[in-house]
Amino acid sequence: MGSAARREGSFSREFSSLLSRGCLSTSRIDMDALEDYVCPLATSELILLPVTGLECVGDRLLAGEGPDVLVYSLDFGGHLRMIKRVQNLLGHYLIHGFRVRPEPNGDFDLEAMVAVFGSKGLRVVKISWGQGHFRELWRSGLWNMSDWIWDARWLEGNIALALGHNSVVLYDPIVGCILQEVPCTDRCTLSSACLIGDAWKELTIVAGAVSNQLLVWYPATALADNKPVAPDRRISGHVGIIFSMSYLESKGLLATASEDRSVRIWKVGDLRVPGGRVQNIGHCFGHSARVWQVKLLENYLISAGEDCVCLVWSHEGGPQDPQPGLTAHVVSAGGRAEMHCFSIMVTPDPSTPSRLACHVMHLSSHRLDDYWDRQRNRHRMVKADPETRYMSLAVCELDQPSLGPLVAAACSDGAVRLFLLQDSGRILQLLAETFHHKRCVLKVHSFTHEAPNQRRRLLLCSAATDGNLAFWDLTTVLDHGSAVLEPPVDPGLPYRLGTPSLTLQAHSCGINSLHTLPTREGHHLVASGSEDGSLHVFVLAVEMPELEEAVGEGGLVPQLRVLEEYCVPCAHAAHVTGLKILSPSIMVSASIDQRLTFWRLGHGEPTFMNSTVYHVPDVADMDCWPVSPEFGHRCALGGQGLEVYNWYD
Repeated sequence: MGSAARREGSFSREFSSLLSRGCLSTSRIDMDALEDYVCPLATSELILLPVTGLECVGDRLLAGEGPDVLVYSLDFGGHLRMIKRVQNLLGHYLIHGFRVRPEPNGDFDLEAMVAVFGSKGLRVVKISWGQGHFRELWRSGLWNMSDWIWDARWLEGNIALALGHNSVVLYDPIVGCILQEVPCTDRCTLSSACLIGDAWKELTIVAGAVSNQLLVWYPATALADNKPVAPDRRISGHVGIIFSMSYLESKGLLATASEDRSVRIWKVGDLRVPGGRVQNIGHCFGHSARVWQVKLLENYLISAGEDCVCLVWSHEGGPQDPQPGLTAHVVSAGGRAEMHCFSIMVTPDPSTPSRLACHVMHLSSHRLDDYWDRQRNRHRMVKADPETRYMSLAVCELDQPSLGPLVAAACSDGAVRLFLLQDSGRILQLLAETFHHKRCVLKVHSFTHEAPNQRRRLLLCSAATDGNLAFWDLTTVLDHGSAVLEPPVDPGLPYRLGTPSLTLQAHSCGINSLHTLPTREGHHLVASGSEDGSLHVFVLAVEMPELEEAVGEGGLVPQLRVLEEYCVPCAHAAHVTGLKILSPSIMVSASIDQRLTFWRLGHGEPTFMNSTVYHVPDVADMDCWPVSPEFGHRCALGGQGLEVYNWYD
């Protein structure tokens, strides 16, 4: 009796623990009689598992919960009602997908043949669900494949399976045997796959490889069984593993979702035809974490991510039903020598606290060592070159609208690089570069020179860690047939920018801030701030030679010279990281000493006007603009935080 009591008490404690943790769901339990029975009357009806597979079939929904299948019906009120739970359909495998066999008349109201797969398991079941009554008519055996099943597709009564190491199997679901197996020559591990076609002869597989590429190949082109087939196309664009893809045959669109938190839209045409052209028509950023699933509908694109957010896009990549608002292109760059172009649209949204909504769409990207990502066996090689960082960007508007804006980049490897932004921001192309500074370039700034009866000229100023400034005439550089751009050594490399129009030693150390402003006399005020806390201000003249002195149109190269220059040695106690000339008489500077200082210009050396303390540490940049005569100027300082400061004249 003592041992029985101990067993009874032990069981009661374990049972109570299970109940408290929610591991068991009971339909009938007599708590008063719990002490009278060693085995209380209780039945477990539900063990909650993640839902890992979903498929809509008409007005019904199939859900995979562990190895179980749950069948739901959508009622007139828009609510899901569970019709049936089929327990343990896939044995010890988790269900990852359902594929319903197409019917000639497309009618699934009464019966459906469904292939259920997950991990390495596959089972086919025929079900009847007419008039709200579920009945299982036939069930095949549980077949175990040799590899992970990524996708399944019905082909005239048989099933094609895309397996985990880039191979395709044609399976007979009635007999339960493999009819044909075709591998790809690239036997890489896949992270996703999509099978396209209704017959074996036209079957196409789009495989998401661990190299972040899409491999398109055709199993039916194998000369013999088990003969590997080479990929027909390789599609690159994502910088992370591709988790999901969806193909819309009616419009020839392919959508992909990746761990790089983006969704890409590709114009691929009919993928059943080899050798087609592939064009990336959209790159959508809206998720804050990895994107798990993507689905293309006739007019919409739906994505779901790890951030528990489901987004609906148009096929052009923008949000659905956008309202009129502010739109702009934003170019960002930083580490890993990566540059990205985004389209930003701000629209009214009364549902948010700010009454505004911001929609961001990724248009294009560029990476200097993009070839490194395509290298195989990278773990066996050592990357010798140090990683390049973009220190500063300047966007230059050109006279020729067909060329698009020009983006100048200051690089840590000592280069100044020019990029062309074409096709409304969808193409970012490296045009030219120069290593004139031979050390880290910290800042670039572009400005224009306009004079009566003269062509508008685009100029660029670059500043390096040695305190040198260099001025470049970009208009001459971009002229058709200009000799300034030196041809590259290798056809795949960018042009060489040549020599600058003017160089100037402005500081004794690195220049972190730079700004210019045109004057009424047709000159330019140029101001720079250095790491030693000093300011340098000078007047720059841009003079065009007379026509008699120039040899042809190509000889009209502007001459740059300094008219006046002034220096403020100890303007700040630390690095000057922000600088803005507000007018020919006022300049403002910001430093990591957390002081915002205004200076008077126009009477020789800049003179101190006013200074205030701000609270943002490590300010990296500053912008300042006039608001109105009543409200003076507004300055925004960004660093480890953001602060907006109002200054009244």
